[in-house]
Amino acid sequence: MKRLIVFASLTALIGSAFAQSSFTIRRPLEGAKVRETVEVRIPVRSIPAGAGFVGIWVNGRFLEAVSPYYPSTGVNTTATDFIYKLDTKKKVEPHFPRGIPDGQMTIEAVLYVNRGSFTQPVNKSSVVVQLDNSASIRIPSGGLVLRYPFRPLSEFVYGIEFKNSIQNLTEAQAQLGSQAGTVEGQPERFRYRVTVMNQYRNSDGTKEGLLLMQPLVMRGQDHAMLTTSGNGEPDKYYDYNMAPLYMRVANNGREIFGAWPFYAPNGQGFSEAGTTDLIAMLPLPILPSRGVRPGGPAFTGYLPQAVLDLENGRESNRFTQLIQARGTLEGIEYERGRPCAKIRNVLAQGQAATGIMEFEEYYWFALDLGMPLKIERRYTMTTRVRENVGGGGGGAGGGQGGGPPLTRPDMGGGGGDGREGGRRMGRSILPGLPLENANGTIQMVGPGLIFGPKTFMQARSLGGQDMGANGQGGGPTGGNQNNQNQGRTRTRLVRQRTVITMTME
Repeated sequence: MKRLIVFASLTALIGSAFAQSSFTIRRPLEGAKVRETVEVRIPVRSIPAGAGFVGIWVNGRFLEAVSPYYPSTGVNTTATDFIYKLDTKKKVEPHFPRGIPDGQMTIEAVLYVNRGSFTQPVNKSSVVVQLDNSASIRIPSGGLVLRYPFRPLSEFVYGIEFKNSIQNLTEAQAQLGSQAGTVEGQPERFRYRVTVMNQYRNSDGTKEGLLLMQPLVMRGQDHAMLTTSGNGEPDKYYDYNMAPLYMRVANNGREIFGAWPFYAPNGQGFSEAGTTDLIAMLPLPILPSRGVRPGGPAFTGYLPQAVLDLENGRESNRFTQLIQARGTLEGIEYERGRPCAKIRNVLAQGQAATGIMEFEEYYWFALDLGMPLKIERRYTMTTRVRENVGGGGGGAGGGQGGGPPLTRPDMGGGGGDGREGGRRMGRSILPGLPLENANGTIQMVGPGLIFGPKTFMQARSLGGQDMGANGQGGGPTGGNQNNQNQGRTRTRLVRQRTVITMTME
């Protein structure tokens, strides 16, 4: 009987210990080497339900307070652990404006408990680890020379996201850094395949590659809803609509030639009701021509501009043109566990009085893989619009989400060719930089976003009014319903932005 009582007492003590675990950082371990996002694990039962929260400190600097009982970004809870995800590369003003520096890093967690009208720290735990986001990546004396290896039959699939936004604000708001008036469009997503079909070696030892580039639907789906050039609304495209393009590319990413082959089933010819192919030209980044190193001088970068002639697709032999930009090596760092060179290319052109167009590209080139792990491209156009105040004139306005874009005659969806006895329809997802047409109109091409200073005033845009000189209630001067206010004008800034993100799966 005494043995039974002793056993029951031990069982109760063990159960009590599990019911109320000690507050301690279980992971990462003391002295561990960590990088990128670090999971800080604390027994969830050590935090009182409804009354406790945890303060996170790094190198003596307070970051934030979190709780397993109130959902927030970077926090997860399992049956046993409260997990705080510490992003060591994230910029945290003012303590870590460039992310947490490499080297010894102290992580401290402090447990706070609400005591009625005040909060009291009751326990804490800390661990010292070694942060290595870039220190172990070796840089040759001549700098990093980035090149595509083009290993035959290697395939890379990227997840693609398009996001459009329009911001409408006064100059005064812009000077104050206001974000008021931003309308976010619905993101559009699909996948994109890049396959190395063949490799060629030149007499000078350099390599070239033959690439297949094709849009794909998302996993588990048979179609994607996408907005193509010249269309204002997304359409449904099935996987069998998505056609490949082929490009022969130098090992620095420059196009040598491109081809869009066509296919006709046996026993069938081309007709007016031919198939519709969806093609997407999302070029790989153009790599620096020489070795680069962190803190080194800027270099001449190049931005690949997609140029597709759907009317003469079978005769075209180039899909891109290059526009010179300013390139910099932002840093060497681990991204998703791989050593990467982070490159930035930037271009801005235009005048403040008429419109400024900007293109910014970031990409993380995996040094061990020879391909970009991630690419971010931002297309932005800022236009000044002068409008009458109280004069009844047409001011900034338009349809929700940017409305239907203006179409370009050379980027249309058709593809007629009478010499072949029919036509082949085409649609393209065509991001790119500003182009100048024969009539002098500067236009910017993005997913469902085409505009230019001379034609932009006719587009349907924000708020349900015409973006035009001949707006509702007015003539070329913007209206004269209120003669007393006819002389008052103000300037608004309309900023349209497209962000394209490519992330390797």
